[in-house]
Amino acid sequence: MEERRCLRCGAPYEEGATVCFTCGASIGELETPTQPVRAPRRPTADAAPPREPAAQSEQAPAPVVTATEPEPLGAPHPLTVGTSYQPVVVTPRPPRRVRWPLIIALLVVVAGLVTGGAIELRALLAPPPVPKTITYHDPEGRFSFAEPALWSVTPRTNGALLADSSGANTLTITVDATQADQTASAVADELATRLGLQAAPAVSIGGAQWEQRTGSVIGSDGATRILTVYVDIHASAVYTIQTSSPSSVADSENTLVYQPLLASFTFG
Repeated sequence: MEERRCLRCGAPYEEGATVCFTCGASIGELETPTQPVRAPRRPTADAAPPREPAAQSEQAPAPVVTATEPEPLGAPHPLTVGTSYQPVVVTPRPPRRVRWPLIIALLVVVAGLVTGGAIELRALLAPPPVPKTITYHDPEGRFSFAEPALWSVTPRTNGALLADSSGANTLTITVDATQADQTASAVADELATRLGLQAAPAVSIGGAQWEQRTGSVIGSDGATRILTVYVDIHASAVYTIQTSSPSSVADSENTLVYQPLLASFTFG
């Protein structure tokens, strides 16, 4: 009796069998007239070692083994039940809303603070306001001048007395009747001799040339003062202007008060 063998693994099988009990191949599907090719198979732990095939007769067809298609490299392996992989779901974060009302309110507050600070700084750095100039007119209509700021004017019968708030600085205007053949130079010299003053260049006041005498004197209080006397004869009257200041502030008072007043002085 001819021995039948599996065309895939070469194991013998009994007549009438439909499946090879060694490799599980179908007997009917493997019966083909092609020349059998012996292919190595992978050993498994459960599979029995293949038995050496017996010598085949020349009439027995050679077994044919078809190679299975190899698995492509890099193919993804599907996940199986029981793995520890857990998919991570990324939830997109909603965009932040810009709170425009709050931002606008903050900007308004900052702008108000900056504006208020600028106004206060300007008020601190601004120079003191200049008082409005007031022109003093002699009640008798003999002269007029611009009053110095923060100074007081006291009218007199023969003129006027000006003094600052402390009374340390004064300016006196006197109008007296002239005597026969009296000159401005003679009157100025007489005052200089009496007060201890020296001659100084003439100056222009109210459009006329006035004699000037000046010097340093010691007052009754022991303080050193600077006296200056200006004399002119106008409309048959002797006009005398005398300034007096402590030596420590005489220059500043002359620049800030006396010279502006003399520049504004007019007859009538």
